[in-house]
Amino acid sequence: MAQKDKKQNRDEQALATQGDAAALAVSRVPEYMMPDAGLGTEDMTRDDFTLPRLALCQSMTRQRKPSSPLFIEGLSEGQLFNTISQEVYKGPVKILPLLVYKTRIKFNPLDEGGGIDCQSFNAINGGRHAEVCAGCQFNQWVPTESGTERPACNLFYNYLVVVNDDFGAPAVLSMKSSQLKVAKTFNSLVRMYGNSTMFSRYYEVASVPESNSMGEFYNFSIKPLGWVPEEIYRAAKTMFENLKQRPLKVDVAGVEDEFTEQHDDAGM
Repeated sequence: MAQKDKKQNRDEQALATQGDAAALAVSRVPEYMMPDAGLGTEDMTRDDFTLPRLALCQSMTRQRKPSSPLFIEGLSEGQLFNTISQEVYKGPVKILPLLVYKTRIKFNPLDEGGGIDCQSFNAINGGRHAEVCAGCQFNQWVPTESGTERPACNLFYNYLVVVNDDFGAPAVLSMKSSQLKVAKTFNSLVRMYGNSTMFSRYYEVASVPESNSMGEFYNFSIKPLGWVPEEIYRAAKTMFENLKQRPLKVDVAGVEDEFTEQHDDAGM
């Protein structure tokens, strides 16, 4: 009996020292592992981790191509998936947004090997092409004979989110190109509730088919759900405080492929 009480005290102490968010994450681990939570990772900091994206599979998404090292078996167009854990969600997911920030990325052309050419982690300070993004030539709409051509540099709205209450694996929901309209709607929904924090309400993320002049593709759909319970709110606040300092290192492998079918030449 004494041994059981001693073990219970160790478990409670381990959870108490890690805060509400960590406690929820650890609670998903098998009970016999809980006293040893964190062992082996003592020297790791936030700089040693890459946050996964909550991504939306398109026809050109690298993760659905068997020849790609990023291939995820069973992933289909229109499905949401985690780029690092490779979890595929069969339908809509419940998210709790913690914070939002903007970034910019200019990719090299795919026929030249792709990859990131220039990047701004706050969409303000420039990368290698300019001191500030606002004055960069690649941030401008380009006049053409048929109208205008979208900027070569891509604006992203990035939402740090908890998916299905899994505080052990936060992800980043990034919206760009034609998804920016959805992002602005999402921002409006968050602001509708006055002085409430961003992590005070749940939202549902789903995928919907759309089309534009470039063809057919899938887009995000966001709808509000209810208020979060107190325990979740406390955990979200703890995680927000731990991760609010930016820049956040986010997995961007394969993200440039998605632009080939989502470009919206009508603008935002």
